[in-house]
Amino acid sequence: MLVVAVAVAAMSTAAGGPAPMAGRPVADIIDEFRAAGYPFAYSDALVTGEMVVMAEPDPGEPPDIVRQILQSHRLTVRYEAGIYLVIPAAPVEAAPPARGVEKATAETGIETITVSASRYEIGRDISSSRFRLDRRTIQNMPDVGEDPLRITHRLPGAAASGASAKVHFRGGEETEVGIVLNGLDLFDPYHVRDYQNVFSAIDSRAIEGVEVFTGGFPVRFGDRMSGFVLMDTMEADTPRHTELGISVYNTSVLTTGSLSDSRWLFSARRGNLDLVIDPEYGQPRYFDVFGQYAVDLSDTTTFSVNALYADDGVTVVLEADPAEREQMDSDTRNVQLWLELTNDWSEELSTSTVLSLVEFDNLREGFLDDPEKMIAAVRDERDVRQLGIRQDWTWRAAERHVVQWGVQVQFAEASYDYASSAQYFGLPELYPQLPDRLDRGTLASRDGGSYGAYFADRWKFADGTILEWGLRWDDQTYTGLASDSQLSPRLSVLHRIGDRTDLRLSWGRYHQSQGVHELQVEDDIADYWPA
Repeated sequence: MLVVAVAVAAMSTAAGGPAPMAGRPVADIIDEFRAAGYPFAYSDALVTGEMVVMAEPDPGEPPDIVRQILQSHRLTVRYEAGIYLVIPAAPVEAAPPARGVEKATAETGIETITVSASRYEIGRDISSSRFRLDRRTIQNMPDVGEDPLRITHRLPGAAASGASAKVHFRGGEETEVGIVLNGLDLFDPYHVRDYQNVFSAIDSRAIEGVEVFTGGFPVRFGDRMSGFVLMDTMEADTPRHTELGISVYNTSVLTTGSLSDSRWLFSARRGNLDLVIDPEYGQPRYFDVFGQYAVDLSDTTTFSVNALYADDGVTVVLEADPAEREQMDSDTRNVQLWLELTNDWSEELSTSTVLSLVEFDNLREGFLDDPEKMIAAVRDERDVRQLGIRQDWTWRAAERHVVQWGVQVQFAEASYDYASSAQYFGLPELYPQLPDRLDRGTLASRDGGSYGAYFADRWKFADGTILEWGLRWDDQTYTGLASDSQLSPRLSVLHRIGDRTDLRLSWGRYHQSQGVHELQVEDDIADYWPA
């Protein structure tokens, strides 16, 4: 403690008295204590540079001093896993524990505790998480391409190719991971999708935090086998804030703001890879735009409008020699619009309703002209339209009992226009069973509904033990299968062994259907597979 004593002493005046703190930035005080050896952690979106100490605190230990200077800003300190975390204060604070540090206790609301195993939270309430990376940390991570989804590659049970922004969880396929932004399960939110899905269409600066399930997720989430990545956009804490950015990956602008009862966020990015890659090898051209506007209609009702637009025009030259030319072109337009309405009907009952619209168009064309090996061409055009509605209910039946249920309905249509031809030279001699020419063509359309419903019951049996059981039902009508509905029972248990040790066990059944846009026309397959 000698280093701490010397550092704290340095904060005294030359006369030996305590250095005044009133009027100084709150962040400076916390940083000084952190430099002295106290493990404080805070988000600069929560402790802003404009916050100053309103009144001189009473003498005490650093955690107690910080707690005092945060009170006027409606913040407090909680000691969790060896770290003093700066968090929003509860509306009515209980008596502080020893040393003035608020600790996570059994009184934590049962609906805020995640029981499932294999769940990691990045940038939100850290009470039940193992990892915490806030928005600024995600942006500063090396080699992430300013992409919030790449941060999931570093979690236990995750694997990735390095080139792609997509991730595998616990040996599953990359298509088995759902991406949720502000309550909507996003439709294919990636750039350069036909070539490794190099980046996502989500600006890391617009994201407040990332929460990840790598298995054992509750029944609220369905139609995925491996896991979910949940993201919420940041909320403005100043009347107006604007950022301009330029890097190897993107040129971008982000602006946020708030009024008394409304908030907005706008982000636009233009990819820069076409400026740094030799045109001889192709040109990846892409951009994305995201906007959100939220308004408090009353003290208990909030309405928000969200829109995400992504556009790609990618040319890849695999072989530039005119005698062996090989080139692929891909053009993609992805529009997603969703409205969300949240209601607190009472202290016990609340709902969230999301209405969404998706329009997705992709055209892929390519050719190979090598008279010594193969002459081939392909044209693959796919269009998707999807309209969905989802409603989730939460009923806090008692202090130790929470019930959740919800329904989800989607209507979608997809059209396919596929044609390919290939003529082989040399291969028939090596593989006589293969034809020397292959021609395929499919012109098809599919439409129908996708339905889901769930019920979850959560009980807190003791201060350290919580059990949640649930049942989910899903069905799809566009597949044409006579009977392919899916039932998914799940069970999770959380037992708190000590202040720093939790034991989570999860069991369940999980299904994933083949999407209406995933018909394998390129393999000359005209039917869907069962879930």
